[in-house]
Amino acid sequence: MSKSPAPQTLALELTPEQKKQLEEFAKATGSRKLTASAEFEAHVDTGKISPATFLVGNAI
Repeated sequence: MSKSPAPQTLALELTPEQKKQLEEFAKATGSRKLTASAEFEAHVDTGKISPATFLVGNAI
């Protein structure tokens, strides 16, 4: 029996303009599921997660 990973969420703080652009894109494309990819660096406890550069996919 395989274990499914726990659901994860990512909260983004968007400016009003960014939120408007995202909403317009979703309406224009009829998308219900959005996929985001970004590379970023984060300061994390290396005992828990390593390395500190992540590729985020299907974050939204």
